[in-house]
Amino acid sequence: MAWDETKAKARRNALVRGLPNLSEILRASLITRYTSCGKPGCKCMSGEKHGPSHALSVTVAPGKTRQLYVRREDLETVRMQVRNYDKLWRAIVQISDINLELLRAKSAKAPPATKRPRSR
Repeated sequence: MAWDETKAKARRNALVRGLPNLSEILRASLITRYTSCGKPGCKCMSGEKHGPSHALSVTVAPGKTRQLYVRREDLETVRMQVRNYDKLWRAIVQISDINLELLRAKSAKAPPATKRPRSR
């Protein structure tokens, strides 16, 4: 199937229109934990663990990660913000790919560069 510049631009514009609100993004991973307390006779000792509890894992520098406890009342907002970040990142990659293809197509159409004499 032939590559269509108009369709590529329309796809790029659709991606831009579908971007999430940039004030509602969060670059992190949401972790759900179930824990054992270790007390003899507790339900967690027979397999029914305590939880869930939720935390954000954020990379703050290469090899450095921090975790932040997420309160139950903030959980849905945090989930939405993490999803928005993922959606934004995927869109950026797709938009970049489209722009690269547009540039390649433009370069292929361009006449060869003419040599200009050197000035002395």
